Amino acid sequence: QQEYIMHNDAHATTLTSSGVVTAGPGRVVSILYVGGLAAGSIKIRDGGASGTVLLDLATTNGGSKQCDFSHTPFRCSTDIYVELTTITSCTVVYN
Repeated sequence: QQEYIMHNDAHATTLTSSGVVTAGPGRVVSILYVGGLAAGSIKIRDGGASGTVLLDLATTNGGSKQCDFSHTPFRCSTDIYVELTTITSCTVVYN
């Protein structure tokens, strides 16, 4: 028997430049992004702009993509900060 845990306390924040997603601790469960005109990257950091990098995701140019981490979310104990390089927009789903 497999048990599924449903998280009903999810939140989402859309960024068009690097910034804080939430000022407190949280778990990143999904990222939806629209790539820019060239390849870029998305970094999830714990602890602000100079915090520990938990994910460094290389992105392709153009189009939209989703990355699902619901089974293994990234836990940020201080805050969730996302650094965007050549990304048009990025929606971060967290709880």
